[in-house]
Amino acid sequence: MELFIGFDMDITQALEDLKLFCDPFTEIKQKPVAGKKRILLTRNGKELTFDIDVETGKISAKHRPAAYPSIRTLLASADFADIKRFAETQQRYFSQIKEKTVIDSEISYAGTSIPAHELADNSKQSNTGSTRWTSRLGQDLSN
Repeated sequence: MELFIGFDMDITQALEDLKLFCDPFTEIKQKPVAGKKRILLTRNGKELTFDIDVETGKISAKHRPAAYPSIRTLLASADFADIKRFAETQQRYFSQIKEKTVIDSEISYAGTSIPAHELADNSKQSNTGSTRWTSRLGQDLSN
């Protein structure tokens, strides 16, 4: 009998995913508990215990009050990848950047060197909806 978590992940795969977050040189342990699989692991020096319902895939934390609808939400939680905090940090960081980094480059066409930013600045839409590119010298580069 194969045990499933949610609709597309079995217990073995869930354990493999959780192992990636365990402290080095520690083991992940599991034991059956009345229709559930109890998972014990060490993360950041703390013992974490989770019960996985083998029918629904819902996960409940036993080391603190918390419940997760799936292994994905558990892995995204503050106990593991902490995706919410990561996204907040990214938002703070990128909101402070005032100017995008530009990598200067040139494109040679028909014996003329054209700065790449001019190509982007000179893009025009024709009546047919296709993009028409012109160089700073007015050359049609759409071919």
